Amino acid sequence: MMSQLIRVVVRAGALGVASAALGLGGAAVADEPESWQSTPHVSGFDFVLILFLVPFGLFVLISVLSALPSLIRHQGYQPGRPWTGEGEWFGGPREGIEKAPAEDSPALEQAGGQGGTSARY
Repeated sequence: MMSQLIRVVVRAGALGVASAALGLGGAAVADEPESWQSTPHVSGFDFVLILFLVPFGLFVLISVLSALPSLIRHQGYQPGRPWTGEGEWFGGPREGIEKAPAEDSPALEQAGGQGGTSARY
């Protein structure tokens, strides 16, 4: 019972400190120096142009420039025709699939038929 009361008091104190910090912090009231130049008015169109249209235009331009070489060559897959590309084995032997070790390799025989983490084949 006492520990619940302490928790309630601590939570209320933390909430009070947080709300006091937010409530007491106000905007600074000061005039800008007269020697400063006044900022020009920015229209809504300029705002949208600078923050949205220019980055989107750059995104489209970079996307088109990166896809352009493959669009020009266009040697991709054609439906109804056999695939002409080579197979790719990521993490495989660097010499190619033909140089891969056979299933009954000496390394497997030396391991006693065990796989990784003591698994058995």
